[in-house]
Amino acid sequence: MAVAAGRVAALGRVHRTLHLLDHQDQVEFKRYLEHLCEDLSRLLCEESNDCAVLVEGANAEIPTAFAIPLGFIVNELITNAAKYAKGNIIVRFETAAPGCHSLSVSDGGPGLPAGFDPGGSKGLGMRIVQALVKQIGGELNISAGDKGRGARFTVAFSSAAQANAAR
Repeated sequence: MAVAAGRVAALGRVHRTLHLLDHQDQVEFKRYLEHLCEDLSRLLCEESNDCAVLVEGANAEIPTAFAIPLGFIVNELITNAAKYAKGNIIVRFETAAPGCHSLSVSDGGPGLPAGFDPGGSKGLGMRIVQALVKQIGGELNISAGDKGRGARFTVAFSSAAQANAAR
C-alpha cells in the first residue's frame, strides 16, 4: 500500500507541476525534466543513498500536450529503475530533427529478463507507459543500457504534426 501511495504522490507532483504550465502551449522540456527528476530522486533515492537521477541532453521546447504524458512516462520508468537497479539512472532527451525527439531512461542494474515482452507485462507501470506512448503516437524501444548493462527504455515521438495542426 505504501508503494502505491508513493506512486500516487509522485504522479500528483508531475500533474501539479505541469498544471502550472496549462496556459502555455510549449514547455521548456529539459528544465521540466530536471525539476521532475530532482523530486523523484528525493522521493526514491534519498533514504537509501544508492541511486541518483541525472538529466542529460538537449534544450528544446515541446508542446504541453506531449510534456504531460512524457512526465508520467518518466515517473513510471524512474520508479521501476529505482526499484530494481542500484546506481545512477540517466534520463536523456534528444532532438534528431525539428519536431523529432527521443526520451530515454536507462540504468545500470541487472537488466530485463530474457524474452521480456512489455505487451505481456502484468505490472501496472508498464501498462501505463505503453498507454501513454500510444497516446502521443510514439514508439517504445527497449534495449540494454550503457556498455550492455542494465536496461534502456526509449520513447521516440514527433511533435511536429501537432505543432503544425495548432497553426
